[in-house]
Amino acid sequence: MNALTAVLLGAVQGLTEFLPVSSSGHLALANNLLKIPQGDLFFEVVLHLGTLIAVMIFMRKKIFSLLTEGVKELNDKSKNEKENLKYIGYILLGIIPAIIFAIFFDEVIEDAFSNIRFIGVFFLITALMLFLTKFFNGKSKVNLKNSVIVGIAQIIALFPGISRSGTTISAGIFAGMDREKACDFSFFMAMPLILGAFLKELLSSSAVFNMNILFGFASSLIFGYISVVFLYKILKSNRFYYFSFYLTFVGLAAILRSMT
Repeated sequence: MNALTAVLLGAVQGLTEFLPVSSSGHLALANNLLKIPQGDLFFEVVLHLGTLIAVMIFMRKKIFSLLTEGVKELNDKSKNEKENLKYIGYILLGIIPAIIFAIFFDEVIEDAFSNIRFIGVFFLITALMLFLTKFFNGKSKVNLKNSVIVGIAQIIALFPGISRSGTTISAGIFAGMDREKACDFSFFMAMPLILGAFLKELLSSSAVFNMNILFGFASSLIFGYISVVFLYKILKSNRFYYFSFYLTFVGLAAILRSMT
């Protein structure tokens, strides 16, 4: 791997981690097209760290507010409405199904990364979900029902080609949530999951640092931040479903490539 390839893969990871197009699916396709062998876990770890830092920078005010207000509610015994503590509880509830599934079906998920045809089909499934959001326009906040629905939807997002952000945001919208609130909730759930994946891969990989890793990290951070900003603008303009057209093209292209 050279510096240009590292920057390219970092850009792919950054742009697709939060946009509803599946970073894992795009990285698998990029590796296939560039003939890069699978298995460089430490490099993948660093790319995920870049996107984690990107979303934390973007949501720093919301993160700070949630944590500080949550601590205040925890210490204030007289306050009955503990909205921030409830929200934190909903986040934890939402990530539990995916964690349990990943533990018991880790090998099944790993095998899917090497099958380009399956990835193409999963792209098409994501495209359908995104297109259907065009017909929903909820107004509700995060509640117990929504967190369970989004948490279950996150299970299928473990597979490459099924966008985590696209699936969870779509599930939130289908459940009646406001679009921006669904996006906030999706990203709050993403942060501990990305951190968990980062730590898991770091512990199971051989850490060999070089400048290409630094280039990949910087690229994933910069493009990750750009993708988060762009996604919120798209959501506010009610054009979230536009991504379905792109994913339909990519999905069909992946399936055709798997046949050659």
